[in-house]
Amino acid sequence: ELPYTPIIFGGIHCILCPEQVIKEDCVDAICIGEGEEAILDLISDFPYRINEIKNMWLKEKKQIYRNEVSSLIQDLDSLPFIDRDILYEQKPVFKKDITILTGRGCPYSCAFCASDALNTVYKERRLGKPVRQRSVASVLSELSLCKHTYSPHSFYFTDDVFTLSVDWLRVFAPEYKRVIGLPFYCTANPGTIKEEELYLLKQAGCQMIGFGMQ
Repeated sequence: ELPYTPIIFGGIHCILCPEQVIKEDCVDAICIGEGEEAILDLISDFPYRINEIKNMWLKEKKQIYRNEVSSLIQDLDSLPFIDRDILYEQKPVFKKDITILTGRGCPYSCAFCASDALNTVYKERRLGKPVRQRSVASVLSELSLCKHTYSPHSFYFTDDVFTLSVDWLRVFAPEYKRVIGLPFYCTANPGTIKEEELYLLKQAGCQMIGFGMQ
């Protein structure tokens, strides 16, 4: 349909199995790490530094440029908020229950989960601390923007484990109730969550906790 439009793949599969993805004829490039800085480098410099754009593997004239992986972004507050308009314009139903991340990474090693495999890759390549969390102020600012722009019914925190830091939760919970005040859903580890964390979640408006079991 669009033979001259470059097709870029990204995500967990590209990070863990890059050779499998890049060999597909329909794929022109893959992102093998975090994509925010890589995609900016790509659209700013392509094709002049095709062999230097970190986190990107690119094809040109049947040659594959396997560039190196860059370090993980440690300051998540430095990233802009997600632009959700392009999705909601096509699928307005998603505005009812907005998904949001307050951090990245997971410290646990569950066999069924890709996070353990990602942690192994990050550790082997010495890419920096894999578990990172945004500040409460940053998260509340994005939540407020979403609330006033899209009028959602609820929020869903899609972090691998939302309750990683009780200190963070102690600050977040009362502020969420005061500033946002909408029902929300999140994830937790049933083997490590404590009564205080459950209390804070309940007081803030949490209605459901999801978890994986092995």
